[in-house]
Amino acid sequence: MDVKVRVADGEAVKELVREAKSYAATKLGVPDARPLLASNHPEAWSYFCYRIAGLIGEFVGTADDMVRAVYLVDESAWDEGAAPALGVTLILHVARRTASTEMAIGWLNDQLPSVLADEVGVRPAVPFVTAYLVEDAEVASRTGVAAAIRGTHAPALLVWERSTAG
Repeated sequence: MDVKVRVADGEAVKELVREAKSYAATKLGVPDARPLLASNHPEAWSYFCYRIAGLIGEFVGTADDMVRAVYLVDESAWDEGAAPALGVTLILHVARRTASTEMAIGWLNDQLPSVLADEVGVRPAVPFVTAYLVEDAEVASRTGVAAAIRGTHAPALLVWERSTAG
């Protein structure tokens, strides 16, 4: 896949949102998740965010070979008084930080608010994607945010991983 063409194509973000919306509808057994998402239905948003996190992981992993895995974080578990936000918090395990990863996340954050408003009926928190990039050494030493990857209290959920099969 030619990432430059895909990034220049705003339809790619619409496809991500539509697929996540369809996933939520299927999991909830409804024909269309839009009304539930538009009314901030917690279970609908949970399914939507889980799916879009995996799709974002695939998107960013395609844009940058340095991305090893992407994890979804329940940030409200970090701050027990926090209300769930309309957005996703991701930990990106990277071999090393690169501009490609940051640019891909930035581009998605530029596109997602208007696409979500059109496709779901909600203008989410800006940025919709909060991404923490952690390198191999941080993951190995379980320091900082990387500790959530193998944490015992509210561990991050693996949503995308680079295939090692060659």
